[in-house]
Amino acid sequence: PALRSRALPVATPPHLAMPPRAGSSAALFDALGVVQLHPCRTTEAANAFLGARPANTVPLAQATSAFAQVQIRFQPKAEELQEQELHCENDVAVCNRECEKLFGEKVEEMEEPCKLAVDKHFGSMVCFPSCATVQERRRGRVTINEISVGDEIAAERGDTSRVVALLHHNTEQIAIYLKVSYDGGELVVSPQHLVRARICPDLNVEGSDFASKYALGLSWTWLPAEDLRPGDEMEDASGGAVRVEAVSRERLRGAHAPLTASGALLVEGILCSCYAPPVELCLPHQACHSVFKPLRLIDRLRNKVEQLSRLRGAKEPLLTVETVWMLPTPPAGAGLPEGLHPYAAVLLLAAQVVHRVTTPTATNAGAE
Repeated sequence: PALRSRALPVATPPHLAMPPRAGSSAALFDALGVVQLHPCRTTEAANAFLGARPANTVPLAQATSAFAQVQIRFQPKAEELQEQELHCENDVAVCNRECEKLFGEKVEEMEEPCKLAVDKHFGSMVCFPSCATVQERRRGRVTINEISVGDEIAAERGDTSRVVALLHHNTEQIAIYLKVSYDGGELVVSPQHLVRARICPDLNVEGSDFASKYALGLSWTWLPAEDLRPGDEMEDASGGAVRVEAVSRERLRGAHAPLTASGALLVEGILCSCYAPPVELCLPHQACHSVFKPLRLIDRLRNKVEQLSRLRGAKEPLLTVETVWMLPTPPAGAGLPEGLHPYAAVLLLAAQVVHRVTTPTATNAGAE
């Protein structure tokens, strides 16, 4: 049985009190001045005791202890994402807005992959953002959005090459670019753009299928930027190698693609192609360069006419050749990015048609 001092504010209801039996322990306790609580009365006694205590208790959440405070971080379990489908009009801008509308609350997890898929579907030739820099012969280092036809920019191994056309020029478009970090700087480029590079030379591929399948990758070649991985090497202005340290994605403003006479240019000190063919077509750099030969011929004609018609001391020539009317233009509603050169737009549409026609055939052939 529990014992309490008579000094505690505990009272036993009179109708529940029982006289102690002579010779029992209860009588002894009563003689000593100690109250004995019956086991069945413990709850009532405890309530009476607690009710008599002063109300100066501290809530448990505010109570202090001898333990120091700790901060524990945890990572919530990520959702298992499934492949999504986007239904939109045959227009790259409309599809990008649909990505923002549907997945705007999850930018990194959903919106950016959605826009990247849109870019791949339309084969957007965004190439370089407005903040990318190149070396112009007369003005020095300038941002690529300042380049115009007739400028001479740095190309391979210190040589300069004349800009014959702007395949894409849009200062307002926002697109997803790859940020390729290397020792000495960063190259920001569209995923499909071709870059002069070679796969990691430290890979041991002797006697493997990899070596035979990607033999060209072991030497300098033109690779889509999205194929670059840490450890691969890119060619710099002097023809040397710089090693890729990291590859990430970033949303930036602007879409620019100067076309030079040589078909290449140095961007942030890295040798890049002027072309970004759809990856699914696997078009090499040299094939793209041949396809754009008409633009180089037209530029030569225009340059020659301007030289012959420029008077001594005059800044502007008397005559020039307007090339836009000489080139085919894409049909209205084709869903191509704004600012795309007419000739490049027609080629892009043709590539999309070829891909749609050949893909089912390849699928059926594989099934057979």
